Amino acid sequence: MLNNQLFSSTIKNLNLVISEGTIVEDFETIGDWTAHGTGCTIEATSNCKSGTSALKVNFVSTAFSYITKVISQTFSTEKNFIFWVYIDDSTKLAYIQINFSSDGYSSKSMKIQLNVSEGTLTNGWNRIVVDKTKFIVTGSESWDNTMNRLVVVAVGISGQSSYVIFDDLKSNYTSKAKVVITFDDGYQNVYDNAIPILESNNQKAVFFVPHCNVGYSFSWALSLAEMTELYNKGNDICNHTWNHLPDLTALSDASMHYEIDAMDYYLNINNFSSKIFFAYPYYIYNDTVINYLRNKGLKMARANGKGIYQPHLKIDGNNYQYVIKSVEVNSDVSTVTVQGYIDQVINQNGFLVLSFHQIVDSSATGTSVLTSDFEIISDYLKTKENDASLNVVTFSNYYKLLI
Repeated sequence: MLNNQLFSSTIKNLNLVISEGTIVEDFETIGDWTAHGTGCTIEATSNCKSGTSALKVNFVSTAFSYITKVISQTFSTEKNFIFWVYIDDSTKLAYIQINFSSDGYSSKSMKIQLNVSEGTLTNGWNRIVVDKTKFIVTGSESWDNTMNRLVVVAVGISGQSSYVIFDDLKSNYTSKAKVVITFDDGYQNVYDNAIPILESNNQKAVFFVPHCNVGYSFSWALSLAEMTELYNKGNDICNHTWNHLPDLTALSDASMHYEIDAMDYYLNINNFSSKIFFAYPYYIYNDTVINYLRNKGLKMARANGKGIYQPHLKIDGNNYQYVIKSVEVNSDVSTVTVQGYIDQVINQNGFLVLSFHQIVDSSATGTSVLTSDFEIISDYLKTKENDASLNVVTFSNYYKLLI
């Protein structure tokens, strides 16, 4: 049972996904598409997310590989687009694009480009939701125009060839944005500096703690009593392994199991039911670690990837809930940038996880953030909660909405 304080009647009444959107392109018919660019070929594949087929685009090295389809659609009233893209090998792909054009893709278009280097795309299936205002205008294109071409682009890394698969492009994905605030590693300065701000705004957070920090009497780390206090006030206390080793994937199976199991046991005997949520140390994981988390009974895991194009999760038998993307907020990330991410997730009706480490009063460097900057971010989230644009939730709250 999850702590009842973590799941109020208010949270129970929050809608998650209201509409999955309206189909723009289902990628079921290969004959509708024309391949362009050196080495670009297309084929139907049964590796799909809906229907019986998806469209596989094979690309060669740095060639601008693109495929086009004749359409006749207007998107002037749409708010966002959502689609699936499968990445076979992210080390071979530079970027993908989705383009709409009203002149046959001659001199103008509206395009969104997602770069692998930015962390927005990872191996396997990616579900991407895009705020329409994030599309780049080429030439004199306008959303008021009738689009007569849909264009999908895949460009590889120099010397590399691979493929991507596209499926199920829809418009007007409708939900209510959710934001989760997380803190890693159990720093005392979070308790001292961030918690008063969160409490003043009636916001809860998620704490991913490793025993090697919080299990001992370090002056800079949370104590068990403070963790219990935070939990009893509605925050999540979650598994971040026993020793916070830099790479779970480099360990033997027995050692990897111990890192997860020992912290799970510690959280269990101290009555933290939010132990079912996990964060990978240094964001490093593989299928072996994911499968062990699943078999262990953990329900969601925060991973790497820049999660600013993330729709709400689906508990559908895939690994999506074990590779939750997040935005790491550190001394190099401005409050204006974070406010932009918040605005974007509202327009996308999506899911944003903000990842923090230390909150300090002065001299913020590396992964630390100034208390004054954290207050600006928390206050901005509060204004958006007040106008019903989003909800700040914990993983416990959020998971209850999924099941």
